[in-house]
Amino acid sequence: MKYDSVTGRYWLPLHDGPYSLESPWGWYSQSTSENDQWTWVNGSGTTPSTITLNEQYVGYLTETGEKITITGTLTATTLSGGLVTLTH
Repeated sequence: MKYDSVTGRYWLPLHDGPYSLESPWGWYSQSTSENDQWTWVNGSGTTPSTITLNEQYVGYLTETGEKITITGTLTATTLSGGLVTLTH
């Protein structure tokens, strides 16, 4: 995770790979163009921390060039269900 001190935003950077990877839908290339939008929000108390993705571009299918994106919210807890927070 990285932290932007101007916006107060944490994010998870993805690095583009120079190779193709296999998926259930065919071969794909990871390519984010460094436009990562994986936003982390610290939780508190019994509210877990979250990582939110909104149409995050992660790559394309090598055969068709079709864009691959991810949308969703993930929660972050320890194995025992405890709170995970980030500090900078």
